[in-house]
Amino acid sequence: MSVLDLTVPAPTQATQGAEVAETIEATEFRLLGPVAVHNRQTGTSIAPSGPKQRALLATLVVHAGQHLSVDRLVEELWGDRPPANAPSALHTHVARLRRLLPAPGHEWISTLPTGYLLSLGSASTDAARFTRLSGQGRATAPSDPRDATRLLGQALALWQGSALQDSCHGPLCTAEAGRLEESRLTTQAPVPPPITW
Repeated sequence: MSVLDLTVPAPTQATQGAEVAETIEATEFRLLGPVAVHNRQTGTSIAPSGPKQRALLATLVVHAGQHLSVDRLVEELWGDRPPANAPSALHTHVARLRRLLPAPGHEWISTLPTGYLLSLGSASTDAARFTRLSGQGRATAPSDPRDATRLLGQALALWQGSALQDSCHGPLCTAEAGRLEESRLTTQAPVPPPITW
């Protein structure tokens, strides 16, 4: 009589890599309302607990792919009254944010000699989806007002509050929130009827 081997094989490096890639692809950074990290597969969201953490995440996501110097990030978080140990405090906030982000093992935030850089990879943002849907809706309006209204409605449905809610402490996030809110107003404008001759 043989005994069945019911041990579960340990995950291989390839399967672990595929799981991380899947998690990254399912990740959406939310900026159209409270700042959060959302998993589109599971429907769960995580949000930094403190206002500085939210402001840091928002700033890095808004400027994803761009090097942000320590000085710019310190100004964004503390304005003209930074603590004496501001660079160390910023480093601590970045370390906490790294632990919060999904897909352990994936380097979302790179430390550079003079600052930090967030790489989205295959992750997305609700702001980018909003911009795409709004642009498609406006482009479709002259030829198909009904489809344009549908697309613009989908764009507006992404909003869960004011842009970068509770995260606008400094000039970078304040400017981006203003730009997004202006785009929201444009998207809310009625679709003009088709021109008939």
